[in-house]
Amino acid sequence: MKIFLKDTPGSLIRAIEPISTNGGNIQSIVHSHQFKAADEVPVEIVFGIDDVKSLENIKSILLNEGIKISDILIEGKKYYKKRTRTIIMVGHIIDKDIMNTIDRINESGLVYDLSVTMNSPESVSACMLKIECDEVRNELVNEKLNEICKEKNFLLISDLD
Repeated sequence: MKIFLKDTPGSLIRAIEPISTNGGNIQSIVHSHQFKAADEVPVEIVFGIDDVKSLENIKSILLNEGIKISDILIEGKKYYKKRTRTIIMVGHIIDKDIMNTIDRINESGLVYDLSVTMNSPESVSACMLKIECDEVRNELVNEKLNEICKEKNFLLISDLD
């Protein structure tokens, strides 16, 4: 499992605790400070686990704690891989309930960064969102984005799939 942790005391223990409580046996941890970026340290944790349900519990706990998971391999094969998307929406973003838009996207992915440009309340605004999702859920994110933009009359500028 490859994750990114904030470079603060206690971050590593918070990341490995769910592995232990779900029956995982940690075999190695590589904590690479030399590759630190944006105050986050990449960490690779190798552990054994008895079943996929326990692995899903671990993944859910880590994501709920705000720990970024890059990927999970099982016996060398991809089980989970995070995808990062950057999209731009143009329209009356603020007037049409930006929190509702973010909440709806978060049903399939995770909006982790938002930038909004608004010249005046009467003019259209633009927002850039960075979204993380499991590769498997990418199509759901696409469907949700298209649904929101059609409903709220936003122009969607999206990265290529």
